[in-house]
Amino acid sequence: MKKVVYNPPWWAKAKQWSEINEYFEKYFSGLHTEMIKLIEHIQKSGLSKRLFAYTSMDKLIISIYEDIDPLKESLHITFDLKENHWIFEYFGGHLYGQIEDKPEFYRVYNKEQGIEKLESFISKIGW
Repeated sequence: MKKVVYNPPWWAKAKQWSEINEYFEKYFSGLHTEMIKLIEHIQKSGLSKRLFAYTSMDKLIISIYEDIDPLKESLHITFDLKENHWIFEYFGGHLYGQIEDKPEFYRVYNKEQGIEKLESFISKIGW
């Protein structure tokens, strides 16, 4: 019998983008400036009108739904402070409940590419 690690659904309510920005400013003592720049870009560019998100520790989890399932149509973004690079992981949901929390898309980008790669991802996936 196949072991299912994840028993869907599991949702989290999206936070306001201003709350998310405040979270990174308040709890990381100025360490996550790159994440703050990315969040500010989302707010200024208008993407915040069609994207929803919440945080999980130092991770930003973005979706097109206000009730976000982290393993279904969600982009997880982390900035690795030690390695000084971005990690983008996308969970599309077509393997929903069949695998152990593995993203369908995993990419690492250098520090300067965060906003560019977010814009590119959103455009390619049609969000």
